Amino acid sequence: MRLRHFFLTVRERFLTTFSNARRIYTPEGTGHDFPDVVPEFVVRVVDSLLDQCEAGTRKT
Repeated sequence: MRLRHFFLTVRERFLTTFSNARRIYTPEGTGHDFPDVVPEFVVRVVDSLLDQCEAGTRKT
């Protein structure tokens, strides 16, 4: 219980410390093996992160 509380606290602190951090929830019914179960979810998340990075870059 103490270790679980520690990890939950650290996660929340990380999310509040960095302005560009965001929590990503895996699809309902999936666990740690979600990349093998729903690979299209991983592709969508990576695409959205790349879009976010691209939007933050300045074109010269």
